[in-house]
Amino acid sequence: AMKPQRKACEACGTGPPAMRRACNGQVLCKDCFCHVMENEVHSLIAGQSLISAGDRVAVAISGGKDSTALAHVLTRLNARYNYGAEFVFLSIDEGITGYRDGSLDVRAACADAGFAVTRAADCEEEPEI
Repeated sequence: AMKPQRKACEACGTGPPAMRRACNGQVLCKDCFCHVMENEVHSLIAGQSLISAGDRVAVAISGGKDSTALAHVLTRLNARYNYGAEFVFLSIDEGITGYRDGSLDVRAACADAGFAVTRAADCEEEPEI
């Protein structure tokens, strides 16, 4: 027999379930998932002392949903917890026509989300960061 579907988020009890976390099976609404995920990323950063005030951190952005989400989360956490770091988001164009043309044009979408992406047109040249 199939398990009955949850009718509400396990964290807040009111939001509609949006996903089940693979790591623990917890069913969360969109808002609670974002909150839990951001808290876990912050706990890792703080617990491992990964970022210090004055750090300049380069983050590769492919234009896909995972790296774009990472850039968004790092930007939010840097502002919320005052890490004092400067994040430089880089998109590298390998110069292979048709390989990732669409995903490389992420600068406008990222600017709308509050972070800028530097596009390195040739991976043999060192981008200014």
